[in-house]
Amino acid sequence: MGIVTSVGSGPAGMPHPHVAGAIYADVRLAPGNSGGPLADAETRMLGINSMVVGGVAVAIPGSAVDALMAGEPAQRSVLGVVVPLVALPAPHGRGLLVAEVLPGSAAEHTRVLVGDVAIAVDGAGGDFAALGEHLARLSPQRAVRIEVLRGGQSRSLLVVPEAAAA
Repeated sequence: MGIVTSVGSGPAGMPHPHVAGAIYADVRLAPGNSGGPLADAETRMLGINSMVVGGVAVAIPGSAVDALMAGEPAQRSVLGVVVPLVALPAPHGRGLLVAEVLPGSAAEHTRVLVGDVAIAVDGAGGDFAALGEHLARLSPQRAVRIEVLRGGQSRSLLVVPEAAAA
């Protein structure tokens, strides 16, 4: 029907695609439709269709496209980890399992280990959407406190995210 279902974090329970302010819509995208406009009924461009996540189309917001076209550098922060969402026993509920630490990354320098489970970032819940949105708002080189479970014990790590390559 072409209805925008959410902006930013995506529908509840859906993984977040690392796009700050991403637009989620019930548009059916066929192979090859990525890169086309997501427009409203008055033909105003809202964003650029980029992928399908959980059966829902995800578009890069028009404001991000405008900034890119104006020559503004795309700045985002990265930690250097691969983290699937995992279920945890109470009281944590959900967390992000560190499945991989990228060599030379901020996470490696801070001694984040494979098997750590991130449960909070600067006090925000440790689910995929919260982490992605929090990092999208961070300036590179600004320290972030990550609470992890390691061997059943809670630890606090201070990580300085790097600027992602544009």
